[in-house]
Amino acid sequence: PPSPPPSPFEPEEEDKLEGCTPGYWKNHNLAWLATGLDPTTQTVNDFFHLNPQQSGYSDRITFAHSLHPAYHYYNHRGYAVAVMLKFAVASVADARHPDVNFAAAEAWIYSEVRAVLHASQGVWYKAYSLALVLSRYCNAGCPLTAGLAALAEAAEGRLAVTIQASAAELSQDDLESFADNVGGLAGAEPAWSSVESVAAGSARIVTLVALPAGTDVESARLVLDKLAAVTAADIEAATGYAVVEGTMAVDADAALVSDEAGGDAGGADGGFAAGAGTDAGAASGSGSTSGEGS
Repeated sequence: PPSPPPSPFEPEEEDKLEGCTPGYWKNHNLAWLATGLDPTTQTVNDFFHLNPQQSGYSDRITFAHSLHPAYHYYNHRGYAVAVMLKFAVASVADARHPDVNFAAAEAWIYSEVRAVLHASQGVWYKAYSLALVLSRYCNAGCPLTAGLAALAEAAEGRLAVTIQASAAELSQDDLESFADNVGGLAGAEPAWSSVESVAAGSARIVTLVALPAGTDVESARLVLDKLAAVTAADIEAATGYAVVEGTMAVDADAALVSDEAGGDAGGADGGFAAGAGTDAGAASGSGSTSGEGS
């Protein structure tokens, strides 16, 4: 098994180590802002300087993809490697976030992942062993969900809608404007939009809206309910883009924490259906472009 990394903390701080799980990082895109990484565009192979033969993933698999269980079964080097990479990605986010006292440094995570995937034999065992170590660190307790002050990162809503526009017709400014307009419908900002998948003459846009820090749970729920009530007609009126019938869906994150709840709210999204149908769509391997609303 890999040797545990030297702790970056003094002995008296050991009991204060923290870590957020892959589930948290999968469901809380806004928390990535403090890490300097965009999980929808940062690819696994590029970050760890790997090729598809080494990682088991194509060059199009992003950090966001690697955190989603649906992609683990497509890793051609095996499930153990996929799980190791899932925890490695979460660990990198933990190590980079200024408010998380994580047990391992980014450089150690990077070198251990590369060592496992460059091994000439025993890759499955080495990957499984490293995954166990990183899992322990990631489950040390997530400070980003501990109370109402973290609602900007712990409460999010996501609206996915297919519009009649090709990806080539959607510039960065177009995505930023789309995010602003959709966020305005829910009375929330900031908001980000990205292209999730494309088809002939249409593009599926995902917009993420957040809540200001300090928002109480009741107010947060009102904002998410507003997002859930948005219809295709609302989108068309606010953005000027025609919505393809039957392809609008809304998810509101279930991670509305209270002072008493705390803990890691990295579970699955709660479902809110709105508009014409609830087809949530499938993420494609195409790169996403994020736009930050003002």
